[in-house]
Amino acid sequence: MTDEADFANDPDWLTLPLARREVALHRRSVMLQYEHHEGPGEAEAQGAARLMGVTTGQFYRLRRKWLESRSIFSLIPYGKPGAARKPKLDKDVSDAVTELATRVIVTGGVRSPSQILKYIQSKWSLDKPIPSHMTLRKGIWAALENLTDVSGNLVLSASIIPQDWIEGAKNYGDAVVVDHIPLGLFVASAGGPVAPIATFVIDLCTSSICGFHLSFGAPGSLQFEAALEDGVQRSTQLTDGRGASVMPRLAFQCSFGSDWAQVLRRIAKSHTVANVVKSVRPHYGDTVVRLIGNAIGSVKIASRRNLNDLVFNPMRDPLISLEELRILMEADVRALNEKRIPADMQVVAIGFDFLGRIDRL
Repeated sequence: MTDEADFANDPDWLTLPLARREVALHRRSVMLQYEHHEGPGEAEAQGAARLMGVTTGQFYRLRRKWLESRSIFSLIPYGKPGAARKPKLDKDVSDAVTELATRVIVTGGVRSPSQILKYIQSKWSLDKPIPSHMTLRKGIWAALENLTDVSGNLVLSASIIPQDWIEGAKNYGDAVVVDHIPLGLFVASAGGPVAPIATFVIDLCTSSICGFHLSFGAPGSLQFEAALEDGVQRSTQLTDGRGASVMPRLAFQCSFGSDWAQVLRRIAKSHTVANVVKSVRPHYGDTVVRLIGNAIGSVKIASRRNLNDLVFNPMRDPLISLEELRILMEADVRALNEKRIPADMQVVAIGFDFLGRIDRL
């Protein structure tokens, strides 16, 4: 892989912290310069090592990896994402972790990794030491990833979703929830890196994503309506405009602002069944994490939820363009939905009568 086009749109590349990408690109440039020498020897290797900021021995080790695949991923400091060695657990221990995690996810409806971790620790009965927190978390995420049927008796503490809605969501579109959350990367702009906020419309029956909207800054009613509009368009496209349509029950949280007051009046006039949680400072994100997880796919959810804490760090954070983010999100949402929506389930077009009616009030 020597052409930048071979990796430029690779999700593993785009979601790398900026500093690691820059190091890999520099190493690639030096490696290609080294190959321009006719019969390069020790002096050329030492010069290349100096340019890379590594020892000659480290250069030769990088060189061997590069020659195996000619992939820029062989030049990334600390290796390719996801390439870390899997812990070699005793099979009985691994099976016990998987069984306990699956049990609490499926029968208990729990999807919070911290709650699953506590459950495993409290129920551990195997006559062998319990793995470390990090190893347990890897087992938990593997169990979450492998479970394609995530509907069921999902219990959310302090949830914006009524419990009877969760239990009664038997079909796609019966009920949806809207929630906002910052993503675990930054978007390049003329003013510098900015943190993107994703607003998701999530179907409660399947825990799949009906629609989404990307924005910057504190989310509000505009993002809420834009995400719902996206869900309407996507579901209509999936059904080709044919078949059944439905107006789902709707759960979301909002502030006491005047923009939200207008939306709430329109919702009331349209007779949409809605569960609305109002607060001075809405706490967003928990519903996304509990229904979807800590990543959509290649795009991770930000561990820092407070917008004031979202400060770009090139050593830790990926930096991509808005168009690259849209490409990643489209692919990740499509892949997630293919896992979450059963093949025999009918997807219907969702709609809301209150959308696009601001000028009429």
